[in-house]
Amino acid sequence: MISKYRSFFLLIIILISLGLHLFNLSFPNKAVGDEAYFSTFSADYRLGKPHLDVHPPLGKLLFSLPLFFMPKEKIQNLLVIDEVKKNEDKMEIKIKNLNYDSSPYFLLRLLSAFFGVLLVFLVYLFIKILTQKESVALLSAFFVALDNALLVQTRLILLDGFYLVFGFLALILFFKKKPLPIIAGLFWGLALGVKLTAAVFLGPIILKVLLTKNEEKEEVRQKAATFFVIGIITILLIEIFGNNLFISPEKQISFYQSLKPYSFFSQIQSLANHLGSLKNIFLALFVSFYQILISFGGYTGTGDVHPQQSPWYGWPLMIKPMFYLLEKNEHLQIASVGNPVIWTLIFLSVVGGFFLIFKKNKWLENDWQMFWLLFGSYGFSFLIFTFISRTTFIYHYLPALIFGIGLASWFIVKFLQNETKKQKIIFITLIIALTILGFLTFAPFTFGFAFKI
Repeated sequence: MISKYRSFFLLIIILISLGLHLFNLSFPNKAVGDEAYFSTFSADYRLGKPHLDVHPPLGKLLFSLPLFFMPKEKIQNLLVIDEVKKNEDKMEIKIKNLNYDSSPYFLLRLLSAFFGVLLVFLVYLFIKILTQKESVALLSAFFVALDNALLVQTRLILLDGFYLVFGFLALILFFKKKPLPIIAGLFWGLALGVKLTAAVFLGPIILKVLLTKNEEKEEVRQKAATFFVIGIITILLIEIFGNNLFISPEKQISFYQSLKPYSFFSQIQSLANHLGSLKNIFLALFVSFYQILISFGGYTGTGDVHPQQSPWYGWPLMIKPMFYLLEKNEHLQIASVGNPVIWTLIFLSVVGGFFLIFKKNKWLENDWQMFWLLFGSYGFSFLIFTFISRTTFIYHYLPALIFGIGLASWFIVKFLQNETKKQKIIFITLIIALTILGFLTFAPFTFGFAFKI
């Protein structure tokens, strides 16, 4: 039955996701949370203004694309960051409490929403390729569409939708029946070009290399190596061209010097002046190298203490959600809070997975998909943050969350495989009803409805 109506079910799920992404998308009419940074940085690319950011440039460049079709005066209201200046050798950032009004912020959120809807479809494709089960893929897509945290992160002017879409495209192309490691590596590089967090997508590929049989191991290893090399080349090219395409290297050097007026930047400028026709190339390469150091430094340094930061071990239980809007006087809240039913199912599935392995359960005899989802996907993308010393937030859990959704869907379908048709319908209906109820429970946090604190 599912195979017969799979296109219909998938279309309904995608339409649900589209409706949820577009609903009340214009609220609030001001920057909330990290929107202030990414809207400003995107406008900077359009206006040719230098800035300093821990993330690679691709995500902000994507947000800047709609701005090139608009007059510059309409873009001024996207410059939410008022001032970045040196204060006792530290950068001080002031954010305007600015209403967007008629500025193009809605188009930027619309672009983010498009990637959020696309993510639902790509998760369906990836889980279907990995598990070879239509029912698992459809259930995974449904859970992704109804998770409140994923919805918030792909409705606002944030980078998560971009790197998740590129990352899952990379996995689809690598794990398909006839792999395309070069194109897959290119998309992984694009994901890295948005956020270095996309390194988590290496997990399933590493596990594939480790678990492949001896006679096929060398071929898989070569494809994985190709994937990795192409990805690294792609991120390097993004850093070089992305950082210098719309903002001249000389402007950026002057900007760095104004933030930290060390003689080092003056010496770089002086050296470049002696290189003649090679001056611009030298400065472009230096700017790119400096930005790469900033990006990697942002993931290896400890960073400042943030009131909303959360440690990796608290993510599965949603111990500390991320608030983007919190106005007590008007009782308005927007927060990255997950669907409690989905997150509970994931937690139980992870515990159940380790239990099956410990008991050497017969479920695992001819079905290895759980290993891919538990270790190579969920485990890798979750535990990799134990080695990162930077400040972390609950949105860093998103890749593991999606892999966990695949794991939970696998468990549900596996549990029902020997049940009668009637029992399957009753159980799935109950799961769907509970998921919708869980979504509606936290909908006020997702859409910013009036809510008493």
